[in-house]
Amino acid sequence: MTDAAQRVAERLGSAPEEPLIAGLFSTRWAVAGAAATTLLWRRDTATVLCLSGAVLNGLLSKVLKRVINEARPAGARLRDPGMPSSHAQSLFFFAAYISVALALAETGLPALWAALIFSSAAAAAGWRVYSGLHSLQQVGVGALIGSLFGAAWRAIVQPQVASAVATGPTAVAVLLVAAALVVFGFERWLGAALKRRR
Repeated sequence: MTDAAQRVAERLGSAPEEPLIAGLFSTRWAVAGAAATTLLWRRDTATVLCLSGAVLNGLLSKVLKRVINEARPAGARLRDPGMPSSHAQSLFFFAAYISVALALAETGLPALWAALIFSSAAAAAGWRVYSGLHSLQQVGVGALIGSLFGAAWRAIVQPQVASAVATGPTAVAVLLVAAALVVFGFERWLGAALKRRR
């Protein structure tokens, strides 16, 4: 595989030794497709704000990976930094977000639902360790950051933004897009700056 084809494969989510087409069926695209489908199906403020929090959580993970720059375990098939695990951070973002949403909605048995949701997230994150893609510490840090971000987003940030949306949805949409672009731009700038330092 040429260097250019290898870079494209890695961007799509394939490991260096996997065929390029495998990247088209990676977790990244499955999650993006599920998010787009949910957004098109529901089309409500709560869904938009949940997905906005998830995107910002993902960008935070990318920034932290570049800043910490800790290698994955020896023999891992991916070469990008592994700390924190972005999969664990995303899984636990949703686990905490949904658990807090259930508690705030005062649905029946929120503790039982939270235990089931967090157990599922832990099992999926544990697979990352078992498959050699991350160390236990990388998954643990991702789980902690994702949980804190998800709970804070649902309990503190989302109600504030939802209240602002009720008074001026266009301004808030522009603000969310601008915030995502600033964080994305910062992540790219930081990556380039760190690469120059090496």
